[in-house]
Amino acid sequence: PPVQKAHFPFLSLGPLPVQVVALVNNALSRHYGSGRYATMFFVEYDTSERLLRYVNAGQNPPLLLDPASKSVAELTTGGPPVGLFDDATYDVGTVTVPETGTVLIYTDGAVEARNRADEEFGLARLIDICVANHQDVEALLTGVMGAVRTWSGECEQGDDITLVALAARDD
Repeated sequence: PPVQKAHFPFLSLGPLPVQVVALVNNALSRHYGSGRYATMFFVEYDTSERLLRYVNAGQNPPLLLDPASKSVAELTTGGPPVGLFDDATYDVGTVTVPETGTVLIYTDGAVEARNRADEEFGLARLIDICVANHQDVEALLTGVMGAVRTWSGECEQGDDITLVALAARDD
């Protein structure tokens, strides 16, 4: 499918990201009980300051890509998946996104995609593809999806593959 672009101005939801995630956690754990959970990545982005506040609740760590330095950082701060523990606590991560930076959020289906030899695509391969295809958001998403599909060939995948890219600039 084609890459869809959306532009969101900074919108503060009021409570801190950790409070929002804690509310979701409490609602899920009370409603479903133990043994059921969901992973989530909650993000709030201030476009004027390029400041990203986030909570990673058990999601594969999104990648902060900086093409100027060719660096990649994993956004890991947070806590357990929501709904898993009644009393879970969460931490908020804060990063300044470089002027030409991008955040790539991906589901585990991307890194766990398997080839005919039953080998996973893996995080290292994902990072290499991101660094090589970081000209703009469309090239990044197209490059990653193309690489995963090529890796997998005709193999049936065990999970969905979803990618979301947040750019600090207007591509």
